[in-house]
Amino acid sequence: MMMFIGIVIAQATLLKKTAKRVNLFLLNYAIFFILIILTETRAAILAFPLLNIILLYPFIKNEKKIDFNLIKKFVIVSITCLILCHNTINTRANNMFSDLKRYDSSDSHSSVGARIAMYKTGIVSFLDAPWGQSAESRAISIQQQTEKDSSLSGASQYTEVHLHNEFIETLSLKGIFGGVALFIFYVSLIYVSLFFIKDYAVISLSLSLMIYGLSDVIFYEKNISIVWILTYCLSIVLAKSKNEKSLTSTADSK
Repeated sequence: MMMFIGIVIAQATLLKKTAKRVNLFLLNYAIFFILIILTETRAAILAFPLLNIILLYPFIKNEKKIDFNLIKKFVIVSITCLILCHNTINTRANNMFSDLKRYDSSDSHSSVGARIAMYKTGIVSFLDAPWGQSAESRAISIQQQTEKDSSLSGASQYTEVHLHNEFIETLSLKGIFGGVALFIFYVSLIYVSLFFIKDYAVISLSLSLMIYGLSDVIFYEKNISIVWILTYCLSIVLAKSKNEKSLTSTADSK
């Protein structure tokens, strides 16, 4: 959720006609990056710098010249944020390695282990019911799998929630057609962002939805879904206003 809001605020900041807009962007990036690190969401921590680099691309490569000074500033800000939050990062990294070791020992009752177990059982559940099934049927399928293979037992505690992966969640419940529909939705977002709206912030928001879906299910939680939809619509409005202003200035110059 923080990631979506941070991207839109960054977009609005870069649209300002002021010489300090890049510095304001970096300040916004630092604030939201620290907040995201403190949430301890691994996917968001890894993705946020990448998505902001996409936002900065028009400024990094301006008039066919690469602004290495801006790249240096961005890297320095990123490293500073990581240093300030090094305790949180070290804890999450250590937990991840510990979880992986536990999973190698057939113990999936951990954050990472449970996710791996959910992904495996979700895929098998989809293969058993490729045209879709109810949540109850999937829960029974996962329970049967965990009884046969105790290393997957970490998945059983999430059968009444979701499988922490948008694509696997959709495939396991909606079947092939649901998976194809989700894939088309993702491709459509990127296509519209690249060829119709032509705005880097909208591209970043589209990618953020996909990245978020790798470790969670955005459309399961109404609050997160509403935030993404609102930020996406606001981003399009900002992008269109930028395009209209550029067209007006071009017409005036003629």
